[in-house]
Amino acid sequence: MNFFGPTQVETDAGGSVSYTRETMPRFKPPTLPMPKLPSVPSSASSFLWAVGLGLYIFLGGLSVSLASPEVTLIVSVVAGCAIFAFVRIYGEDDPNRP
Repeated sequence: MNFFGPTQVETDAGGSVSYTRETMPRFKPPTLPMPKLPSVPSSASSFLWAVGLGLYIFLGGLSVSLASPEVTLIVSVVAGCAIFAFVRIYGEDDPNRP
């Protein structure tokens, strides 16, 4: 059983061609090269990690009432600075370049 119609080109009484799914000319869009991701300096990515995780620690400390908001702020700022230093020092992958 063929659900996609006839498999050969059919011509009607006037001689015009009717296309089927298999014989219809297909439009193939041009392939474009993928753009490269922008280069982000390691200090910027370290800063984003530090801000994000410091904010996460701050909001988590406030939500569980870990201490007063001032103490939670100080803990999250110190943790953010430590995260910045750690990611800045150990976070970059050095690819093996020839």
